[in-house]
Amino acid sequence: MLNRSLLKALFFSIVLLDCKKPSYSIEDNKLIAKVGKHNLYYSDLVSKLNSGNLEYKDSLNLLYSLAEIWCRDMVFLDEAKKVLKSNEEIDALIEDYRNSLLIDKYETQILQEKVDTNITDKELMDFYIEKRGEYKLDGPIIKILYVKIKKSNLDEKIFKPLWENPTKAQFTMLQKYCADHAEDQILSVEKWQKWDEIKDAFPTHLINFSKLEKGMQQTFKDNDLLYYIKVIDLVKPNEDPPLSFVKEQAFRSILHIRTLKTLEERKKQLYLSALKSKEINIYLK
Repeated sequence: MLNRSLLKALFFSIVLLDCKKPSYSIEDNKLIAKVGKHNLYYSDLVSKLNSGNLEYKDSLNLLYSLAEIWCRDMVFLDEAKKVLKSNEEIDALIEDYRNSLLIDKYETQILQEKVDTNITDKELMDFYIEKRGEYKLDGPIIKILYVKIKKSNLDEKIFKPLWENPTKAQFTMLQKYCADHAEDQILSVEKWQKWDEIKDAFPTHLINFSKLEKGMQQTFKDNDLLYYIKVIDLVKPNEDPPLSFVKEQAFRSILHIRTLKTLEERKKQLYLSALKSKEINIYLK
């Protein structure tokens, strides 16, 4: 099937050309192997070959191995076609898959051209008010500042002014200080945290959700550790989640509704146009 001496000569010529020109544009159409109506070109293998990192002999051996594997696959494929001949089930699957790819690609093109992704705060609020009952908390959520630090690592002259009055610049300094010295920290003023996801960070004999209140500031001592806590806000499971907590979800929902509406409108336009031009016939009464 493959003539090794001819393949060596061919590959040697490719290597020589490659030494003169860094591009593979000339060699890409070099025929490496042939099985029936199937052709294998150098460009089909060059990405796997990496000849620049291999010695000539190793590159040639790799090229031959890749070509031989390809030939075996093509022989097997041709035999499968002979044995199975016309397989209506496979043909139907291929057609369905092709149609799905075409529809997906066309839908993507329509959405890129037609769907407005800008959503105002008013739209978000109106959507939230309308759908508020659909947003349910599966557990309490909290906005909290929290620092766990060893007493021996704490410099109160630096830490306390940053903790007690964290202006924007000081808050950045607080984050840096805690990154360098604290054992653990949660320092994000705006982010809602799910309590079930962070509760393991707190010693249960000192801190649990039932004892936390909005605006609470407290320091707990436990052996050689200090725990600093500020509760900015919290919401219990039986309360409505704030818009800020579900904002991203609401944003995605609005875009999804716009997407469905845009696609349905386009399908309707095409359908009515086809009806008008009498391209559609439904043979049912």
